[in-house]
Amino acid sequence: RSLFRSCSRRSCRAETNSDLWAIRPDGTDLRQVSDSSLSLEAPAFSADGPTLLMRGFDAGPDGGQWVGSQVGLYAVDFVTGGRPHRLTDAEEFQLAEFPIVADGSRALVLVERRGAVDVLAVPLDESSAPTWLSEGHHMIAGLALGGDALVVSYKDPGTFGELGVVRDGALHSLTDFGSGLRNSATPLPMIELTPAAEDGHQLHGRSEERRVGKECRSRW
Repeated sequence: RSLFRSCSRRSCRAETNSDLWAIRPDGTDLRQVSDSSLSLEAPAFSADGPTLLMRGFDAGPDGGQWVGSQVGLYAVDFVTGGRPHRLTDAEEFQLAEFPIVADGSRALVLVERRGAVDVLAVPLDESSAPTWLSEGHHMIAGLALGGDALVVSYKDPGTFGELGVVRDGALHSLTDFGSGLRNSATPLPMIELTPAAEDGHQLHGRSEERRVGKECRSRW
């Protein structure tokens, strides 16, 4: 089957909700899998086949309450369809934009994490809590499985892009394309900031200084 995303049949302009559809390669058996109640994208089958995984968020009954909604991992039975079930906590995890990778009885996703992006393993049967496979001051941009190896592409304060392998919760570099940058200039570190709003809620961000010619510019 081919899978694709389309806005719900009610109104593409009035709401953000979107559905996942399936169709055979010959153009027959077009079928809506989800129920128009969520905004969904990036469908992928689980390793066992019947379960359809996707990224998505709940924009409310009218499909317009998208501000502050966290993108999570959802699952639905491909045969019966209906409203997908959320597998990640709506407050704790915000998924980054990268395809879901099926790995046996779990799914691997990239998650934004206080300025970094790390790999999270989510059990599909919800028998245990999701676990972090990587940690550190880096932004993982892609991942792939090859046997027992989890290979990733990433950025960190000293490079614009490298390849690495994740083992035992740590990221080990396989390349050093950023050596030319470090040999000719010293990258300025980012400073982590955690200010508080008037109600005490913490706001997280980073102060990043960049040298442009002889100027040093700061942004938050």
